[in-house]
Amino acid sequence: MLQPSSTWTFKRYEQFGHPPPATSQPRVLLVVTTEHDDGRIQTYVNALRKYSGVAVDVIKPTDDFLNLFPKKDNLAQHDFTKLLKTYDGFVLSGGKPNVTPELYREKAEYDDSLHDLPRDLLSIGVLQQASPATPILGICLGMQHIAVAHGAKLKKVDDHGPKDDANKYAATDPLQITNGSLLHAIQPTAGEIFGRSRLA
Repeated sequence: MLQPSSTWTFKRYEQFGHPPPATSQPRVLLVVTTEHDDGRIQTYVNALRKYSGVAVDVIKPTDDFLNLFPKKDNLAQHDFTKLLKTYDGFVLSGGKPNVTPELYREKAEYDDSLHDLPRDLLSIGVLQQASPATPILGICLGMQHIAVAHGAKLKKVDDHGPKDDANKYAATDPLQITNGSLLHAIQPTAGEIFGRSRLA
């Protein structure tokens, strides 16, 4: 089981004011970026608790955290086998950073890019090493990690929806639901719907 350290932030489910989870309760690891404060993390944890009933541990990974895990087959990627055996699922949060471009074989398009390489390496490593049956939810940046882990490239989008707070989370981007897809099983009406996130 993971433990707190002076060089990375790790919090157990019980530290967020929830009662200790039952032995049979699924436990998931929420992976966040270094810029997440306790208030924002608490929002994620409370939502997961309310809508899924899972116990949630939280990690802000650093280089020292990654070094807990041996390198995989002498490659750059760490072996997250023990981590994957500890948790029933993973939630990859959103955040301000962009995925480090070198991880999808590109160079940064602009000089003021904010990157969180330890977070990128943990998220992409978990995605590439997890069983297809492992539940993994990617939100915003986390969805970009899912795309990169499966070989996609990312491109900066200048107009990423409304900037004002009132419409910040408005559904502005068209999504096409295909018959027989996983999304179709959740939303039975095939056709176009609108969502909030955009990948290019």
